[in-house]
Amino acid sequence: MKKLWIAVIIMLNIAAHAELIGHWDFDNITDGIVRDLSGKKHDGIIHGKPEIVDGISGKALRFKTNDDYVDFGAPLIPAKDFSISVRINCDDVEKQFFLGQYKYGDSERLDLAVRNGCARIQIDKIIDSPKLIEPEKWYNIVFTRKSGILKIYIDGNMVLKKELIGNVIATEHLILGRLFVPKRDNFRFTGMIDDLKIWDSPITDIEVKEEFGNRK
Repeated sequence: MKKLWIAVIIMLNIAAHAELIGHWDFDNITDGIVRDLSGKKHDGIIHGKPEIVDGISGKALRFKTNDDYVDFGAPLIPAKDFSISVRINCDDVEKQFFLGQYKYGDSERLDLAVRNGCARIQIDKIIDSPKLIEPEKWYNIVFTRKSGILKIYIDGNMVLKKELIGNVIATEHLILGRLFVPKRDNFRFTGMIDDLKIWDSPITDIEVKEEFGNRK
């Protein structure tokens, strides 16, 4: 009986483990393609002229204009449970939209941003972290959601836990570096982005700290 319980516990732990959907470290960019290291072949196509620069470790992409973005060619963020980890360095922290699975006016649109020093997520509503982000500094920001409960982490520490129940839109490509908003050109990111990862379920608090501690 004891062996049976041990086997059940092992199986539950395996089932609960978050699986990578995509990992882009920006170290191996060739012919305008950002390679996906997860093995899922979700390579991103670079648009505009973002610069390849030194990041927090290895290389990063520097975005300067509304023309600079990366299109991953598919909707990669799951509808309900997910984890997203990214390292960013913003030129300013007033209005920086860095990742979106987004259709203007749709209640299920997802966008991640830094607004007035807060890490922001929007799905069916807007949720902001405390004001902890300063310009021209590197931060590791992690968003996780499980069963409608959102957590935001900054540099390995959970800074917010709140209900967020809306589904993520499943018809729009994941875009890094800007949002497509009609007749508006200021829904973009200016600064550097490094080491983007997406999982199909929440990573643990320990894994979040490991993400912050890792330098790829």
